[in-house]
Amino acid sequence: MLLRTHVIFTAAVLALLGAALSSPLLAWCGVPISFLANYIIDGFGHTRRRWGRRLYVSRTPLTHTPTHSAVAGALAAIPVAASLYFYSYPSLAPAAVALGAVAGLTHIFLDAFTEAGIFVKRGGTYRRAAIAHLSYNNAAANTSISILSLLVVAAVLLQAPGLPMLPGP
Repeated sequence: MLLRTHVIFTAAVLALLGAALSSPLLAWCGVPISFLANYIIDGFGHTRRRWGRRLYVSRTPLTHTPTHSAVAGALAAIPVAASLYFYSYPSLAPAAVALGAVAGLTHIFLDAFTEAGIFVKRGGTYRRAAIAHLSYNNAAANTSISILSLLVVAAVLLQAPGLPMLPGP
């Protein structure tokens, strides 16, 4: 899937989880966690090679396995967790790191529907696994997932009660 689809879908899932945990602040923190986790997973998990004028991008097992993506997502959420911790919400910091791990898993969930799939370790070696074999830039899949995810994000974040005010200086 396209990176924008990953970001929007992950933001929707994290907003739902934040709302399920009865924390509007965590629901809103799902947006920056989604950006950070998906950009880090794609940045470190793809190799780029030139062959003539063409650029070939391929996935690597570095961040495109379920365990590695969960760890990468949790690490990507550390800046958000640190900001929660230092701005008077230390009890929400571990939940933000857990949301980062979920963000990594949602990235892998969407990648499992593409032709290249994800990497799964079997017998000591990494093998590719895919649920469906859609092209990563399939317009129908990307658009439908993005629209449904935007509707979910809007519904969750607009229904969330007001955010608590951060303490002043």
